[in-house]
Amino acid sequence: MILGNRAIELILTIALLLTSIFFAATPYSSDVMAGLFDTNDTAISQVNVTNEKPNVRNVRLYSNLSFDDIELYPAQLTKVYCNATIDDGNGYLDINSTNATIFHTSNVSTDPDAPTAHYTNGSCRLWQGSGTTMESSCSFDVQYFALNGTWTCNVTARDQTISGSYLIASNNTAENITKLVALNVTEIIDFGTLSVNQNSTGDFIANVTNLGNVRIDLNLHGYARNDGDGYAMVCEVGNISIGWEKYNLTTPGLSHGAMTNLSGAAVGVTETNFNLVSATQANSPSIANTYWKIGIPPGLRGQCNGTIVFNAIDG
Repeated sequence: MILGNRAIELILTIALLLTSIFFAATPYSSDVMAGLFDTNDTAISQVNVTNEKPNVRNVRLYSNLSFDDIELYPAQLTKVYCNATIDDGNGYLDINSTNATIFHTSNVSTDPDAPTAHYTNGSCRLWQGSGTTMESSCSFDVQYFALNGTWTCNVTARDQTISGSYLIASNNTAENITKLVALNVTEIIDFGTLSVNQNSTGDFIANVTNLGNVRIDLNLHGYARNDGDGYAMVCEVGNISIGWEKYNLTTPGLSHGAMTNLSGAAVGVTETNFNLVSATQANSPSIANTYWKIGIPPGLRGQCNGTIVFNAIDG
């Protein structure tokens, strides 16, 4: 069927009307193509932040007495500290643990522990965490016979385990342990009961214990009332001159006459061949015997008392 002009005009009018209605219902669109796509979209951003290795700094080795040389106590343990500052770029909570060793210059950090030369603290204290920093504190009970000289503290820090692994870092510092020259001697040298004009026949054994960290010799002298008075003992009646008191540092059983006279001079006499080494184990002190006798001159009576001075000398 052939449409007339009037019908065609009507159809075009309806088409235009429908088109205007469509575009009016499609906001933000100026043409047909724009109406087919969104005007915004999103993308996922990502980055892998690696685990950062901790850093150990400001290592300090000292005793409870001083930040300078470390001085040991005779026959006792001395508390020695090794502290450090630990940094971690991933934050202080990433710092998992620290440990430390202190060791004499004759050792290295990985050597086994020995009371003379090497100590380990496998679980040091972590404290004052803030930002990316944590403080570490390690303590050690060091024996009195630990070797003198240069000691090093090595501090190692470990971070948290990530994917089955962790990172570590170490740093160290050195300090000096001073010489300790000290001894202990049998408290009373008792020669028993003797008569005038009688000499000791049996030795009195006086033990000398090395309480330091060096080999020692002895400086010896004696007095009755006052240092340098020239007497070995003062008695209820009379005095015993210093030459009647005798000793030997190595050989037991010598006669009174074959032994060495004790000096009465305040400066004493140094015996350079005593050579008592320092201990190496806590339960095994270094002890040596010394042997003593006395003679009783005429004119004496009653209880006699005097003093023998044992000075330790670095041997």
